Amino acid sequence: MGAIAVGQVTVIDVTDAPVLNAFITASKSTTQVYSQTSGSYNPSYASSGQTLTLNLTEAGSTVSILSETSHIHWFVVDGIDKTEITSKTNTDDQYVSGSHNENLTTKVNIDPNKGSKRFEVSGLWYDSATDLNVEFHAQIDLFLTQIGKESQVLNVYAGNGNTFYNNLPASLTVNADLYRGSTLTNDIKQFKFFYQDTTVISTSSAGYDADGGIGWHLCSSSTAGQTPNVAPGTNTSGQGVLTVTADKVVNAQTFKVVCINKTAGLNNQKTTGLCTLVDMSDPISLTLESSAGNIFKNGQGSTVIRARLFRDGEEIDADGTDKTKTYKWAKYDKNSIMDINFGGSGNAYKTGKSITVNASEIGDKADFKCEVWE
Repeated sequence: MGAIAVGQVTVIDVTDAPVLNAFITASKSTTQVYSQTSGSYNPSYASSGQTLTLNLTEAGSTVSILSETSHIHWFVVDGIDKTEITSKTNTDDQYVSGSHNENLTTKVNIDPNKGSKRFEVSGLWYDSATDLNVEFHAQIDLFLTQIGKESQVLNVYAGNGNTFYNNLPASLTVNADLYRGSTLTNDIKQFKFFYQDTTVISTSSAGYDADGGIGWHLCSSSTAGQTPNVAPGTNTSGQGVLTVTADKVVNAQTFKVVCINKTAGLNNQKTTGLCTLVDMSDPISLTLESSAGNIFKNGQGSTVIRARLFRDGEEIDADGTDKTKTYKWAKYDKNSIMDINFGGSGNAYKTGKSITVNASEIGDKADFKCEVWE
């Protein structure tokens, strides 16, 4: 038998140390204009690099405190991939500079098929008053506007309600409608539907697809009960619909949709959306309780998250000795990316009735998902 109950809790780390203002400024416009006719950029970062600069002050002050920082790291984020930029060679395409690595220069233009690129910076600031190292983070998005191209919007929604009750209705739908501007488009496009699946832990896992990423399972004609109207990779001028039967939703299930526009001039532009379906009639419900709440301060402390199962209002397996049940825990970071080493090196899962979470494991926030298998 598969999972009989699913639960999720979010843990956040905040600080009592002084509030910091961390932000990034750019030496050039953060929006590039791309001509589909000539293939040229304005401004062109390749011709003259875009320099991003970290600024750091205490809240209510304009005085820079960069001189009191350490461990400044820059990253470029591309979908589920996050890559640190470590080069200090100014002939490289991307490099850091400054006495505290506060500058990042990129000579890479934004990919027209993606439309944007995100850069992140993080580090530590030492607060002498509290003797604490305070973490700070900042990010900036660079955008691309294509001449003559309307923006795309993917509207993802539950087409006939989002709730099952006593196995009714027999099925629900996840609908994906693609708009350009305010008009529902009949562009040639492809749809990929995914359901959240903690068994997808590598690129070789069954159901993995690069557009969904780790922790998401691609739906196709072989995923019975979670069937798309158009097969992945198949062109259509219509809209996307995923039909989901009640037995495929235990407590709740989240679905991701990726739409790929294949129309000339918009070739391969991707848009993404999420939708969650719930089941209010599962005979066993799962509640997650955190012994120390769900907020850490100053990066200190720990909490025990315990899974509690209920049937007809009464708790079952209270002491966790029922050998027929397995408690399987996974962790998703603030970007909804699954931690494939949560259970140790090369192991994505922890097991047991409860888990201990330390503040050092939380980067701003994390979602912990528990599945009970029988």
